[in-house]
Amino acid sequence: MTNLSVNRVGALLMRGKDTVSRERVIVKDMPLPDKTEAEQKQEFKLFVSNFRLLQQYADFIIGTPEYFHILLKDLIVGSMLTGGNYAPLGVWLLLWKEGFMISRCPQCDGEAYIFKAGGSLLSGGNSYTALCPACTKTFYGSVPSFGSLFFPVREKKAEYPNKVKILIRETQGFSWSKGLEGQSTPDEILEDGIHPVDLKTLIAKLEQKEWEEAT
Repeated sequence: MTNLSVNRVGALLMRGKDTVSRERVIVKDMPLPDKTEAEQKQEFKLFVSNFRLLQQYADFIIGTPEYFHILLKDLIVGSMLTGGNYAPLGVWLLLWKEGFMISRCPQCDGEAYIFKAGGSLLSGGNSYTALCPACTKTFYGSVPSFGSLFFPVREKKAEYPNKVKILIRETQGFSWSKGLEGQSTPDEILEDGIHPVDLKTLIAKLEQKEWEEAT
């Protein structure tokens, strides 16, 4: 760079702060609820102990968006290429009703329901975790091809999107006194997704529903 061009750049910067505003729109899945590890463990125990109740009222849950889109940390299928893919409770209930993500319990030989899996789409290697409602226990297993676990979940989830569209504004500037500065204004939600209830609230509703039907 010549001395002349350096001087021109310096003159421009000396005028004050040059500020550039940027806007971008992102669309992403509704995130997992922000819970502590202890809360997540308690929620998983609630899922296991009330699995029969969730099955009993599967159609009711599937037909109610704030129940359908409940996300649990343990309901996931992930791969090295795609990362973790959390699917809502309603998607899992639909898959189980349609005969997907089902295994056999090694203890009682009854139906067991796969709710977590991970593996490689390249090698096909995998492992899964399943729940036997009769034994109220979980166990580990694997299938010949990871794709038979990964794709049903991904495709069914795509049929029931729950996304949020967000406008992000960023402002950056440079000054001789402070150097490069960045300032982010509050994000603006352009299109909000469905905010589901938590599992504890759903279980309480189902218990009430079961009691009302019995009386």
